[in-house]
Amino acid sequence: MDNVIGLVANYYQVLSGIIPLVLSALQTGPTDSEVLRAVYQAVQELVREAGAVEDEIRMLSLAEMMRAPDGDLVILQNEPPNGPQPHVDPKRFFSDAEQAVLALSGQDVYWYRPFLRERTFSPQAPALVPLWYGTLPRPPTDTSHYEGYTTVLDPQLALPAFMKAIELFLAIETLLEPDGFTRFLEQWRATLVTLADTLEQRYRTLVQGLARSDVPTADDAVSFVIPLVRGSTPLATPEPPMNFVEVPLEGAPRSGWAWNTVFGVVDAYGVFTSPVLVPSREASHIVDMFPVDGIEAAPADEEWLRIHHYPWIRDRVVLGLMARWKALYIIRGYDRAWSVLQHLRVLTKQQGVHLPDGNRDWSARELVRELGLPTVQGDPAHYQDHSLSDLIERFDRVAKGTWGTPRDDVSPDQLTPRPVSFRERLAAAAV
Repeated sequence: MDNVIGLVANYYQVLSGIIPLVLSALQTGPTDSEVLRAVYQAVQELVREAGAVEDEIRMLSLAEMMRAPDGDLVILQNEPPNGPQPHVDPKRFFSDAEQAVLALSGQDVYWYRPFLRERTFSPQAPALVPLWYGTLPRPPTDTSHYEGYTTVLDPQLALPAFMKAIELFLAIETLLEPDGFTRFLEQWRATLVTLADTLEQRYRTLVQGLARSDVPTADDAVSFVIPLVRGSTPLATPEPPMNFVEVPLEGAPRSGWAWNTVFGVVDAYGVFTSPVLVPSREASHIVDMFPVDGIEAAPADEEWLRIHHYPWIRDRVVLGLMARWKALYIIRGYDRAWSVLQHLRVLTKQQGVHLPDGNRDWSARELVRELGLPTVQGDPAHYQDHSLSDLIERFDRVAKGTWGTPRDDVSPDQLTPRPVSFRERLAAAAV
């Protein structure tokens, strides 16, 4: 099911430009009815597993709700623009599009599904401890939407349909009144603002669902490395006087416990049919293990490891998590939701231009903050204290670092000669 939802989300990226001409892309992909049928079938599967009665899950009516305006648009596209249009019913066509978009923006029930614990993220574990490092990603649940069932707000299921409904609403109006679109925007501004607010709320919920593993502290990392370089089994917890927290039986190691080299990003709203292998990369998660090849070259000296090796480990993990988070953000199609949101904000004159997508794009400010580079008075706003050359050298040292020669011990003659690409060095470090 997760693959189906991912397919639907990716397909609807093509439909989210809010430009009627973009709808010609339908000729190169599955028809709307096929995609909506896939959503319908996926939800049916989830409902059956939860033991719910189909008529209690209103989300099942999404396909029927979208069928009328979708058919109306096809008729409008096939009618001559400057001649008689015997098959066009402007009042009904607009009403069909309006009902679909208002239902999805105004009723929460379309965004909820039954919660199945066995379909949430669960890393496969060779022993008693799951291969994850941090709190296991779980979507927030409640019991207020379907009597007798625990439910979860899952924007991924209705988001494609909502974006499609917005598209149809604007495209149909544009084709019905090509010369009156400006007037339409003025008359319907309040409704369009509500649509934008709803979309932004769902978008933020989805973004918050992209969960990163914990970054190990120096104690966590040293507690893992020391036993390996001494030829013994890694510790279950850091040795005293290091602080640690008790891990619940259904939990996983996390910051405060000896690191297990696992780092990655998981979509808490993903639907998982089986325990996740580590390492693995799918549309719902990207989870890897820090390479330990050559770890025997590291010294069995705790203080040395803290000063020389931990900064290299931390930088690689932080950059790797950033890269995986942004990759999953794009794979799940959340950047397209941001794009649609920007279109709506500009159309309603809430802002003059499209704002950049800071979740998708890399920025020097973000990198300075995440890497913990020193700035004036510790304020990340002063990221200009560091030049791009500083960042490039940092990336290069991280990429060239090894267990034998960590980040700050890489000699200048080992660094990549200038000129060098910022993006290339960042890609080399964020593996």
